[in-house]
Amino acid sequence: MRFSFIKSTCLLTVLLLLNLFSSQAQASKDQELYGKLKAATSDSVRVDLMLQISRLQMFTDISQSLNYCDSALHLAQENKLKSFEAKANDMLGILHTISGNYIEALTFFKQAVKIFYELDDIKGLSKTLGNMASAYQYDEDFENALSYQLKSLQISEHLKDTTSMCISYLNLGNIQLRLENFERSTRYFKQSYLLAKKLNEPNRQIEALNSLSLALKQLGKLDDAMYYIDLSLKIAEKNQIRFNKYLAVDVLGRIQLEEKKYAQAKSNFLLIKPEFEKSGFEYLVISNYYFLAETYLGLNRPDSASYYFHETLGIGLENGYNIHVIDAYKGLTKLHILNNSKDSAIYYFNKVLDYNINYLNTQKTKELERLQTAYETQKKEEEIALLEEQSRLKDALLVKRNYFIIILVLVLAMMVAGIFFSYKLFKLNQKKMARELENKALRAQMNPHFLFNSLNSIQRMYVEGKENEANEYMADFADLIRKVLENSNYSLITIHEEIGILKLFLNLERLRCKNKFDFSIEIDEQIDLHQTKIPPLIFQPFVENAIWHGILPSDVSGRITINIVLKNNFLYCSIKDNGVGFSAQTNKKHTSQGIDITEKRIGSKVKIVSSPNEGTQVSFTLKIK
Repeated sequence: MRFSFIKSTCLLTVLLLLNLFSSQAQASKDQELYGKLKAATSDSVRVDLMLQISRLQMFTDISQSLNYCDSALHLAQENKLKSFEAKANDMLGILHTISGNYIEALTFFKQAVKIFYELDDIKGLSKTLGNMASAYQYDEDFENALSYQLKSLQISEHLKDTTSMCISYLNLGNIQLRLENFERSTRYFKQSYLLAKKLNEPNRQIEALNSLSLALKQLGKLDDAMYYIDLSLKIAEKNQIRFNKYLAVDVLGRIQLEEKKYAQAKSNFLLIKPEFEKSGFEYLVISNYYFLAETYLGLNRPDSASYYFHETLGIGLENGYNIHVIDAYKGLTKLHILNNSKDSAIYYFNKVLDYNINYLNTQKTKELERLQTAYETQKKEEEIALLEEQSRLKDALLVKRNYFIIILVLVLAMMVAGIFFSYKLFKLNQKKMARELENKALRAQMNPHFLFNSLNSIQRMYVEGKENEANEYMADFADLIRKVLENSNYSLITIHEEIGILKLFLNLERLRCKNKFDFSIEIDEQIDLHQTKIPPLIFQPFVENAIWHGILPSDVSGRITINIVLKNNFLYCSIKDNGVGFSAQTNKKHTSQGIDITEKRIGSKVKIVSSPNEGTQVSFTLKIK
């Protein structure tokens, strides 16, 4: 839920920054521009009018907008109107961004940047860099989005262009919001609002205030969020800014939903529903339907909740909105848990897992495409260098033909060496694949029983009236599964990532076991958590055994201590519990296949020390990677 609503909000703000939403006088403005275009004799005037028409039609007819902009570009190129050529490329980049064609959009933006740079048009350059950042943000490439937006801001600050600075701060805030850096995003939104206030631009004030309210909501500062959204509504009312007012009402509804003011939230979501449906933006509609579903769930109206969850699902599946699809399936899971329909709940939760995998695969595909583009660029450069080298070689051969045999021998030697190293690499890859398959098999051990136990726990919490606890549990469980899936293709992950997964697992188990145990994780300060890598899920089997076979059978309050110490490039790891323990004889019997697999993964022996009623300690060493 959290991610998709943040995404829809940020995308909307991007569109607002691109001036997508035209005024109520658009129709008359269109007719006025058509008349001027028909009468225009100057090519530069015609290009300018085409771009104006294109901008106005973005909202109503994107294909027509593209046609006018494309015509403007060709006319500018034919007449060598470089400034208009740059503006047309920038506009085409915006249009393709809106259409979801990010690669094409970036091609046009890059051409605009090149021309603006040649013309020394720094202001135009700053604007296009900001638009490029928006395209990268759409495409969820946040690293490039941040990079280009900061470049745009730097130029704006140099020019003392307050309007561009205001836009840059808002964009930076939205990028940080997408990255869930909520504190940082609030600082950017406040800066944007103050500049918009200074400029006396009510539209931008509202945009900044709406986003600021959402960030504060995520931080749990509901009173502050309500203050700023009330301010946003007042500005919209005073200046009669209709659409931005609806956006503020949307944010208000979300805050009310968070406060469990379901009746008020429902009224606001229903108020803006027809306006969002008329807007032509599917992600506004899908967001509205989803929050209506959550509201009806809170009002204990399962039929209405089911209807809007399925409407959300339909739009999400049709448009490839994987995140919204996941949220809809989560909502349906929760709905069927409340209705005590366990089979349906399990069905929909399996859908959550499937689409989490689908989303992760999509992200990986995008990353591969970026890498492929970078590779192809590098390859072209290498081909040019190779051609130059071949030319030099040809000249050398004409002078010194006797070097032919020497070169042939060298080439053959290189081929032999290449074959040898390819074979070695193949063998290494075989071993790596075997390890990765082993890792995946190990990960799969957690899912079956964990799924059923978790659903039962969620149902119990709802029955006991612990709705917030149940929602938190479901969110953490989904996060755990997502993290496990994310790391499924890696034989090594950082200690920071491993500990994050371990904490999620322990917190879920502790909550499910009604706080039967507590835990602590002690890590040597010398260890670089973000650089030191270990096999994934290396602690989880031992921790799970400690809970189920040590602590739960015990009558006393349980305690699990995980300790990691660095000595001479080795990590000394231990998992200790105060559970029932077992005898040395039992210890021998329970040297499981899981321990054998773990020993193979880490390349060292696992030591187990245990005594009846005195707990168990498992220890092993890991070579630092």
